[in-house]
Amino acid sequence: MGRIITSTSSGVIAPIPNLAISNALAPVAGRMVEDLAAKSGRDGVTTNIVLPGRVLTDRIRFLDEQKAKRENVGRSDHGREHGGDSRSDATAGRRSTRVVAFLASERASLITAR
Repeated sequence: MGRIITSTSSGVIAPIPNLAISNALAPVAGRMVEDLAAKSGRDGVTTNIVLPGRVLTDRIRFLDEQKAKRENVGRSDHGREHGGDSRSDATAGRRSTRVVAFLASERASLITAR
């Protein structure tokens, strides 16, 4: 039994505004996981990718501040008007940790990218 669990941006699913490099590279991570799954699955290794959502990092803070400036609102106002800022997603890291723990468990032995 083995596990390969990769974490990447939700840019794998859809482009994220103002993140051109991430948007270009995220699909590559998705294809890599699919390729690894196809090659390692017959050996009992599951391969998965998790998308934890917005996690408050320096880059996300910067993007939130830039957007608030462009829209001429305070950062906290920007968060309220646009579905919450990164601070409201503080639990995303905990949820992701639980998902990863599950994917690494024996109970998830049949869950893989392929």
